[in-house]
Amino acid sequence: MDANLRELLESILGNCQELKLNSSYETIPQWDSLAQVNITAGLEDMYSISLTIDEIAELKSVTSIIATLEKHGVVLKPESK
Repeated sequence: MDANLRELLESILGNCQELKLNSSYETIPQWDSLAQVNITAGLEDMYSISLTIDEIAELKSVTSIIATLEKHGVVLKPESK
C-alpha cells in the first residue's frame, strides 16, 4: 500500500495495525459514516481529484480506494519494507 495513503487512512481511522488491502468498513469499526466523509475529503485534497457521488459510494475498502485513485490517474507507490 502507498505510504501516503496509509498515513491518510491511519490519521482518520487511528493507527490500525490490521490495515491491509482487504480492510473495509466491515472489518474496521472506526470506519463509520463520519470517517467515510473524512476519507473522501482527504483523498480529494491529497491527490487533487474530484470524486463523483457514485465513486464515493464505492469507497468501501482499501482495494476500492486504490482502484478509484488509479482510475483518476493517480500513481501509487508500494511501501518499501
